[in-house]
Amino acid sequence: MSLTGFMLAFTGIIIGLGVADLLTSFHKLLRASGRVRWDWLTLLYAAYMLFGMIVFWWWQFGYPGEGKTLTVLQFLPNFLFLALSFLMVASALPDEVPAEGLDLREFYLGTVRHRWGLLTISLFANLIGLVWISLRYGAMDWIGIPLVLICALLSLLALKWRSAWFHALVLIWLFGVSGASILMRAIGP
Repeated sequence: MSLTGFMLAFTGIIIGLGVADLLTSFHKLLRASGRVRWDWLTLLYAAYMLFGMIVFWWWQFGYPGEGKTLTVLQFLPNFLFLALSFLMVASALPDEVPAEGLDLREFYLGTVRHRWGLLTISLFANLIGLVWISLRYGAMDWIGIPLVLICALLSLLALKWRSAWFHALVLIWLFGVSGASILMRAIGP
């Protein structure tokens, strides 16, 4: 097995667990739909988390590259992103629906610090990674770095400003930036 295949197997397990957790939580909501007060913002956030996992999976193709070696220390930043991605996805939807029912807007508002805090940490970590890679290889990413900085700052604002429409606009922005960076990126030999 190549180093890339070895790394993709581990990455695939973590991403698969996150996607399975999200889909299982969504399935539980569907089964208890009579006891669930649905909320578009919670579902938009969950959709972004699912899309984010797909983007992360796609981005991993070719990491760390054929013929290269990799130390645990070199892998730790990637593991940080994997762990944060899993935690973000796991926070998107409730794990259970209580017998008395569940209001997804209340769930969303009650978990804003947790979910947007993880997203903010992830975006700032991504920003640090982009700057590090740009400095290391001497080629500054003049598009990616400002876009990720804007995303991180908007996410930070979403922690403080709890307007549903502001959160929705930030999520739409994040969908756009993530999608623009990966939707047309082909993988394979």
